[in-house]
Amino acid sequence: MRDESCNRNLDKITTLIKAHEKLFRKTIGGYIQNPHDAEDVFQEATLKILERFRTGKPVEHPKAFMAQTVRNECVNFHRRVERDINRDIDLSAFISRGGFGGGVSIPDDQHQAVVVQEILDVVAEMGSIYVEVTELRIEGYTALRFQSD
Repeated sequence: MRDESCNRNLDKITTLIKAHEKLFRKTIGGYIQNPHDAEDVFQEATLKILERFRTGKPVEHPKAFMAQTVRNECVNFHRRVERDINRDIDLSAFISRGGFGGGVSIPDDQHQAVVVQEILDVVAEMGSIYVEVTELRIEGYTALRFQSD
């Protein structure tokens, strides 16, 4: 009996969302020009709406609530994009192209030895399997090399 009631409520919510889908997509299209991103935002907004209605808390004006949720998801999308753009930092100067133990990315060999020792100390605290894997990697062994041996 309870499952029937939940299914009926879900059907009502789905019908309500479908009834206003055109409005929601138009709103999203005004904020987001990329159709793939717009579809992602629509899905996120739909999920938020479903989650809210499933809690059983009353919503006084469902259409206004859903429209505001859609707008909030558009704003959240732009915030995520802006945050990701600001995180785009080039770390290539700090990364050794030769991999761990394969080439010196720090010009000072003495400093390099200190850094490697600090890394080995941290790995030693993690457990013996990590120590063994690290030692094999330093010696130049990789999964591909084990397969070919």
